[in-house]
This record gives sequence, structure tokens and C-alpha cells, in this order.
Amino acid sequence: MITSTESIGNLELVAEGFSFPTSLAFDEAGTGYLAEAGLPFGGAPPGGRIWRLDADGNRSLLIEGLRPPVNVLTHHQGALYISEGGHPGRISSLDPAGQMTTILDNLPGRSRRGRRRVPCPAAAPGRSGGRS
Repeated sequence: MITSTESIGNLELVAEGFSFPTSLAFDEAGTGYLAEAGLPFGGAPPGGRIWRLDADGNRSLLIEGLRPPVNVLTHHQGALYISEGGHPGRISSLDPAGQMTTILDNLPGRSRRGRRRVPCPAAAPGRSGGRS
């Protein structure tokens, strides 16, 4: 909770009109990047999206169609790192040229029915965690 703005200055709206924003990251130059979850609630378009927010208030769509929900976005050494949820989950990087690279894929997550789905190749077929 912000109780005083003395130490941070004035708060100012710099962008609006996003669908379920989940994460905000900044690069070394202060450029903002915003992730939208990509969950199609209330008419929002399905599939996660990443936007660049320029200092002048303009925004540019960098990538769309990510696995929803996109729930983590961070910037490190020129690249954006993106966590895509759902099943399977994925962690990817997006470089300044727009090249997407998968770092980890097929991460455990929840199915559409809400049950935890964790691949377990050691489990016998037909048993809990195994594949029939």
C-alpha cells in the first residue's frame, strides 16, 4: 500500500486498455514491457501477448499467441524472459531481434479439468501418473 508519494514523486498513468496485465519489466534504458495473461475472459483475445511501452506513451506488440496464462516477465541482459502457464508450461526468451527461444518446455501444470498433470514415465501404465 502506498501511503505517501513524497519518496516516489507523482504517480502518472502511462498506458491503459490492456487485457489482464500480469507482469511489468523494464530494460536498462527504462523502456517498459508488459505481459497480458491471454485468458479469454470478458471478451479479451485468447493467447498471451507482450507489449513494449515507449516513454512517449506509444506501445508496440512484440509477440502474441503465447500459452495462457503468461504470468511472469523479466528483462535480463537484453532479452525478455517469459513464463507461459497452462499444460504444459514453458519458459522462453525473446531477444531484441524478435527471436523466441524455448528454454524449458513441458513443465508440469494443471489440465483444463483442474487436475495436476505431472508426467511420470516410471509409473506403470494404468496406474496413477502413468499413461495408458
